[in-house]
Amino acid sequence: MKLRILCAVMAMLIATVCFSACGKTETAEPESTQPESITAEVTDAVEEDGQNPVMNFIGNYQSDRRTMLVEAVGMDEAKVSVHWGADYQTSTEWVLTGKIVEDGDNLVMNYTNGSFAVVTYDEEGNATRSDESNDCTGTVTFRSDYKIVWTDNGDELIKDLVFDYVPQVEE
Repeated sequence: MKLRILCAVMAMLIATVCFSACGKTETAEPESTQPESITAEVTDAVEEDGQNPVMNFIGNYQSDRRTMLVEAVGMDEAKVSVHWGADYQTSTEWVLTGKIVEDGDNLVMNYTNGSFAVVTYDEEGNATRSDESNDCTGTVTFRSDYKIVWTDNGDELIKDLVFDYVPQVEE
């Protein structure tokens, strides 16, 4: 499982580097970005079939050299994994989980026990992970326009970082 996660993270890092190298900074818009339809979908899903409201946000997001993977956990929680490439040998990773609550048209996840690690890669691509913290706190806001805003209480660089949805491309 850890190998799969590492491979997925490496693939996202490579894709990020490729997009950055090509000068492409735009991402395709999701199929529907109408705030009222998203809010209605979230509300209807919870009321009708008990679906986790974050199901409408699962997938990959990007903000410069940062990638984010959103997953639903149970009926009312989310898991957010963030990979931030510093350079070709070093990256940082966060894993954040928390309960989802509605806040107007948005969904908010407050996390209190997020983990933070520094990952260093050698010349053969082998990773060494240094777990730095398991008590990160902050918020992840899932906006009705399919953008995600992340603020970590302990890191001044992580204040209101906006992530855009990256749709999967069918081959």
